[in-house]
Amino acid sequence: MIVRAGLLLSLLLATAAQAQEATPPLTLDDFLKPEQTAEAPPPEAPAVQVAPAEAASVETAPVEAAPEQVAPAESAPVEPGPVKPAPADAAAPTPAKPKTLVEALAAVGFDPKTKVDGGNVQVMQGQRALFRLDARAAPVLGGVDTGKLGAAQPEGEAETYKGSGAGRIGVALDSSPVKKQSYMKIWNGLARPVTFELELAAVRGGQLMRRKASGCAVPAGGVHSQSWPDPIIAVTVSKVAPAARDATPCS
Repeated sequence: MIVRAGLLLSLLLATAAQAQEATPPLTLDDFLKPEQTAEAPPPEAPAVQVAPAEAASVETAPVEAAPEQVAPAESAPVEPGPVKPAPADAAAPTPAKPKTLVEALAAVGFDPKTKVDGGNVQVMQGQRALFRLDARAAPVLGGVDTGKLGAAQPEGEAETYKGSGAGRIGVALDSSPVKKQSYMKIWNGLARPVTFELELAAVRGGQLMRRKASGCAVPAGGVHSQSWPDPIIAVTVSKVAPAARDATPCS
């Protein structure tokens, strides 16, 4: 028994000695390794070739580009279509025909007024201008009368105008459709003779016609009349001034 126990002890010691020789001593790395489990290792998966990952691009702050000038797209040319004539209703209205002498004169660019314009005195038919001369012998309009001259009146009818008054000159224009004459009369209310020049205005064929007429020296306090076989619409008296000694007197 004692011998058998000693043999058993020897066998155990030998086995332990073999185990110590087969197992290497533990190191620090052995403690860092994960603990091995008793489960069987999984089957090895086939090796997969992985493409090398591309290096990540470095992101930079976006740079704002200058706005690009974009030329406007050219539109395709439009072929002009046939021009249609405007309807008759869309045509410009025809100017109305003048109904009065004043409208007819305005249509040809004539100002139908009895007035003083600068050194000229314009007198319309059927009216009389009364004016005086200032220190420079320029006419200054004093009034406008409407009336009839005796020469243009029918037989038995008197003239409607009176004298011009002292210190004033009067010029009147009238006409007689029956006699087919135009008449002008001048009253000289100054204390000295005066001379003048005349321009006659008439409308013929829709056009304004002008022509000069001879003047003369009207005696102080006297009157002078002239007539023409034309439809005179206005007379313009100009260059009214004291008469020179050799001026031709009115007959």
